[in-house]
Amino acid sequence: MFDYVVVDTGRLEDDRMQAIVGLADSVLLVTVLDVLSVRNTNKTLGFLRQAECPDENVLLLVNRSRRRCG
Repeated sequence: MFDYVVVDTGRLEDDRMQAIVGLADSVLLVTVLDVLSVRNTNKTLGFLRQAECPDENVLLLVNRSRRRCG
């Protein structure tokens, strides 16, 4: 029906997100480079692995990256 469907789940980590991940061809995880965001990203990556989302289906996007950050 649609080529792309975007679902902004926020910090949702429950059965609903697990169902969404189960239907997804790919997951775009957006983060920024601060300590709290990186910790939350790590938690979300753990959730995605528990939800049996293959690592190759997860795309990580670092927003507001600066060249001097590496």
